[in-house]
Amino acid sequence: MKTIAERIPKDPAERDALLFHLLALSERGPAVLYVAGATDLVVGYISPSCLGLTGYTAEEFTADPSVWTEGLHPDDAPRVFQALEDLMRVGHQVLEYRFRKKRGEWVWVRDELTVLYDPVGTPSEILGYWFDITARVEAETALRTLAGELERRVEERTKLLETLLREVHHRVKNNLQVVMSLLRLSSDTAPHGPARDAIQLTISRVRSIALVHQLLHQTDRVDRLSLRGYLEALLEQVSRAEELGTTRLDSSLEEVDASPDVAVPVGLIVTELIANALKHAFSPGAGGTIRVTLAPEPAASPNSFVLAVSDDGRGMADPASTGSSGIGLSLIKSLARQLGGEGTVTSGPDGTRVTVVFRIQERSA
Repeated sequence: MKTIAERIPKDPAERDALLFHLLALSERGPAVLYVAGATDLVVGYISPSCLGLTGYTAEEFTADPSVWTEGLHPDDAPRVFQALEDLMRVGHQVLEYRFRKKRGEWVWVRDELTVLYDPVGTPSEILGYWFDITARVEAETALRTLAGELERRVEERTKLLETLLREVHHRVKNNLQVVMSLLRLSSDTAPHGPARDAIQLTISRVRSIALVHQLLHQTDRVDRLSLRGYLEALLEQVSRAEELGTTRLDSSLEEVDASPDVAVPVGLIVTELIANALKHAFSPGAGGTIRVTLAPEPAASPNSFVLAVSDDGRGMADPASTGSSGIGLSLIKSLARQLGGEGTVTSGPDGTRVTVVFRIQERSA
């Protein structure tokens, strides 16, 4: 598409005819057409519509060059004069700036300037159009102000919701602490045996859930937490709460963020499997290593991870019967389904390994 400068005829007669046509249109239109000197910027012609736009008559513009130069807004003048210097090089410019009307108020104008050349190619005049864009600029300013206000309100509301949700996590954690205290009282009065073991395992499960809410309350994010950080804290809790003896807890955990909907079942799976290994994996008086790993599993699907809990104990004669509380692997499989994944058990003389492959949804923008 040709520029305005390219469309202006080079032939003086054709150019004068075009200018005459443009001048005739400018007499009747809202736009202001003007012709100024290319070097001195002296206005040789300006259409009468300048009176409605600026308050100055055409005679005032042509008689006093300072009407335009002094009417420029101080903040816009340097940019406008620089553009006029560049105009001689590029041939065409479109500017938007403020102009002070005769009565003192400011008007926004769009100024489209094109260089006119004499027959030998020397810049001789500048052909320009003024359009009043005050309404558009004011509308844009109002929209920006409104957008800023909406953004501020959304930010305030988001902070309020985060504060409320953090308080919810805090209260849930405290309520779970109360539940654990009641369970400990029941455990202390229960005789040694399956009933007491079941209560202790329930305490461990509740503790793993409470830890999720504790971490969410302590961090800046209320909807996601570091799964690695959570599992490390969970293993530290297990080390303090359980009688490990010569058994050692080991881990290799990749960093990944997850929602509470993922962290809770993952924590329950790890808690259940560690409790099961401590009770069944090793011969009486013997110890070993229980290892927890979390790593990406790109072969399954994007954002998939594999959680594994393994031991180097004596293995299981019947994996389907695993479970210190009688719940066994049915609980693990149920939690794996909750994660949208699948659990797998392998066992032999060198130990047992339970893996769960699941997918972590990316956080929405």
